[in-house]
Amino acid sequence: MIEPNIVEKLDIEIDRLRVKYKPKSTDDLERIARNEFGVVNVIKTPMVNSGRVVKDDESGLYIFCHAELERYGPLVLGHEIGHIVAGHLNGHRPQAAIREEEADYFSAGLNDISLHELNFLRLREELRSKGIFFHLFGKRREVKRLQQMGVYHLLTCSSEK
Repeated sequence: MIEPNIVEKLDIEIDRLRVKYKPKSTDDLERIARNEFGVVNVIKTPMVNSGRVVKDDESGLYIFCHAELERYGPLVLGHEIGHIVAGHLNGHRPQAAIREEEADYFSAGLNDISLHELNFLRLREELRSKGIFFHLFGKRREVKRLQQMGVYHLLTCSSEK
């Protein structure tokens, strides 16, 4: 269960961002991530199951999202931004289930949907089935692409949500 003070903090930020940006698309949420929270880049790659936010002490925050997420992009980006807003990268580290609940709460609010509609279990299952093909045929090429971008090391470090 999310603590009341965290719910209040998330609600204030949801209201502020919805008024300022009126987010409707993945592009809108990428803009929020960059403009409001200093995210350096949102990288689409099959190297993650759904999404991951990583803090690099030298260059800043990166959000990695599964390359096949266009349909669910706003929900996943909202979830990863929720980790930032809730402070999961800056000391507020409740149990994993509560961290995920806080991030889901933020994503649902920012995307103006109910928590029931935010069904990440189905999404994760869908992505797992796609992952088998990727691991058989595309991993080496994707590792090389991320290395050329200079961000592959961020997926192998431990400073994630």
